[in-house]
Amino acid sequence: MVLALHGLGHDEATARAMFEPALSPGMVMETLAGRFESPTGAGGGRLWFQVDFADGRPAAGPRLDQEAASRAAIIERAIAIRRRIGDTPLILLGFGQGGVVALTALIERPELFTACGIASGRLLEPAIKALPIVPRHCGKPVFWAHGRNDPIIGHELAQQGQAALGRYAMTITAFDHDGGHELPDAVIASLRMWLSDRVASEGS
Repeated sequence: MVLALHGLGHDEATARAMFEPALSPGMVMETLAGRFESPTGAGGGRLWFQVDFADGRPAAGPRLDQEAASRAAIIERAIAIRRRIGDTPLILLGFGQGGVVALTALIERPELFTACGIASGRLLEPAIKALPIVPRHCGKPVFWAHGRNDPIIGHELAQQGQAALGRYAMTITAFDHDGGHELPDAVIASLRMWLSDRVASEGS
């Protein structure tokens, strides 16, 4: 089972179209919409928390209260899924801002998720500074893809986030590519293999 989270200004259909090619046959996907309307999104675009932009990049700190509310909604959905699927693997996926909240949800409630895969995201450290490090963090698989030319969330932020995750002793699979804020075919192929390995390892 996969729970997929869209990026800023996107929607559930975008998340499904983006991540579905990475799923193995028989793998089920659910999606969740951001809690807030996007002022820059067209066609019902949503966001997980407000960010102000200048010259195409974040210019001010995020709304941490909105991030916390979105994280709580993701956790609530994951608890509901867990009640239905029991010990079946549940993998959290997120793109862009969806990747940001995917990581914070994983850190708050690692026992709910088998693994987490993100692309073009970052670790929002102000949102997690009060969360304790617990044994269930250790060895948790994280797939992290990021473009070296990402104009929105710079590649250096991905590197900083991956280094910061070291204190949780998670197992990080990093996939850097030469693109920007996107999910190219090479990432989809690598993510597909990573997802298959996660499901296989849980079933063994």
